[in-house]
Amino acid sequence: MRILVVEDEEKMANVVKHILGEHGYIVDLAADGFEGQNKLSGVQYDLFIIDVMLPHESGLSFCKQIRESDPSVPILILSPLMQRKIRSVALRQVLMITSPTI
Repeated sequence: MRILVVEDEEKMANVVKHILGEHGYIVDLAADGFEGQNKLSGVQYDLFIIDVMLPHESGLSFCKQIRESDPSVPILILSPLMQRKIRSVALRQVLMITSPTI
């Protein structure tokens, strides 16, 4: 299973990558939505883990782009702002969890 983690906090991204890697997952990292878009070229991801608060482009905006190209791929959103959950309902099949601070 290949996972794309889009997270601008390097320490958090590396922790997620390490934990998932220990369980046999292939994990690619992107620091923002632009880098995430570039990673999509020619690669099929089985899961996306995306921080809502990204530089340049919001995580929700990136989710919408993913949904347009693949409406069934699972997306997990990391967010310290759970009130954004209401806005994400339109994205369908999106799981939101509160991101821990490291």
